[in-house]
Amino acid sequence: MERIKTYNKIIVNMKNKHFIYSLVFILLTIGLYSCDNEDYTENNSNGKNIEYINTAEKARVLAQMTDTTVYEIRAEDNFGDLTKKFKSKEEELLSQGYTKLERLDLENLDLLKAAPSVKKYTVEAVWSIGEPEHVKCVFSSKFCDEFNSKVDGEELRISSKKRYICEWRPIGTFYNLKTGERASAMASPKAGYLPSKRDGFTEREYEAYLSPNATQFQMRSYLIRIKWEDVNHTTIMISQNFPFGPFECNYAVLSL
Repeated sequence: MERIKTYNKIIVNMKNKHFIYSLVFILLTIGLYSCDNEDYTENNSNGKNIEYINTAEKARVLAQMTDTTVYEIRAEDNFGDLTKKFKSKEEELLSQGYTKLERLDLENLDLLKAAPSVKKYTVEAVWSIGEPEHVKCVFSSKFCDEFNSKVDGEELRISSKKRYICEWRPIGTFYNLKTGERASAMASPKAGYLPSKRDGFTEREYEAYLSPNATQFQMRSYLIRIKWEDVNHTTIMISQNFPFGPFECNYAVLSL
């Protein structure tokens, strides 16, 4: 009889252990699923928040991407085929009635005689124009070294051996013209990127446009925002602009 009781206790204990193991497994599974479907943050070694992007949000972004090309960014001034997006955006602007403005020669004496007042300004280019476009990019070792030297934290560093989801984002600022005013672009080494005269290469500059109603002087350039590594699991949200800001545009206003 004692042997039967002991045997029954063993069976109950085994069942209890099995129940506990099953419960732990279920809780771990729920936790992992939750982590993969919710954004969350944790502190890095420097005590700063590190944000993670969940798989559901990544899937949403990928589903909306119309361009699946993987662009190779070779250097800070060499964006390769990605520079073609500059041109397509400009064609879109011109079709909407915008006028591209050439830079005025502010040293031209005849021009200065006709303009009794010439004022020069520097403004921060923080105006995000329209919706950013998501693209896939890989980066050369040279670009990664440049980028990694400026980010705050090892977790935000990128690798030439990985692929990333990025935003191709137009930025700029504007000036509302008053009656009798004319504006001109000036050299702006702290603006975003524009294509240079060499195919695939870029320079820190902006393009100037006159709005369709001819009352607004717009300054537009572009940046790339590295969002996260292109993997199918929860990963760190990098969210770093390149070039690094702040972004500035220099321009002149002539009163005629």
